[in-house]
Amino acid sequence: MLILKTGKNQTIIDLALKHYGNVEAIEEILNNNPHLLTDYTAMQDNDLPYQPNVINLSLPFIADQVLYIDEESDLYNVKVINELKESEIASFDEMGFIIPGTFQRDTSLDYEFLIL
Repeated sequence: MLILKTGKNQTIIDLALKHYGNVEAIEEILNNNPHLLTDYTAMQDNDLPYQPNVINLSLPFIADQVLYIDEESDLYNVKVINELKESEIASFDEMGFIIPGTFQRDTSLDYEFLIL
């Protein structure tokens, strides 16, 4: 298991692309990192309510959080990771709200996506 840190303005899709080379790794990242917190300060001009136990997929994560990446996962794509190695992947500044939804944490690890 790799132990990394989240970057500034990185969304869940950014993390999946940068560290797995695969957007299908979103659920695995969330399962392996239940401690990740959304950066609600990025919502300065938004009227979405602050929800500490909900990951808002439209917003980046708080920077410098510990991030666990499973290199043994079937979703881990070394070829794509190497191609993106020198790229800074942080889409929030440029794209704003890229996914209209939230990810509700559930203690049973049965996740639901809620569309806003």
